[in-house]
Amino acid sequence: MRLDITQIDRKDRDYDPSEWFVVPLNVIDQAIDLIISGDIVGYVYDARSQKLIRHSRAGDL
Repeated sequence: MRLDITQIDRKDRDYDPSEWFVVPLNVIDQAIDLIISGDIVGYVYDARSQKLIRHSRAGDL
């Protein structure tokens, strides 16, 4: 689910970030651990279950 938000920058210009998503904190923590270990390749985020899941074929990503 995409977060619908408007932000104001330091020059008082407003903008709508397009790369912000609502994700459970435990998924963010898991993703950070996978990035650090280098194992993030092969995982996808499943919005329906709100979990990172291992993709069966990493080459299809």
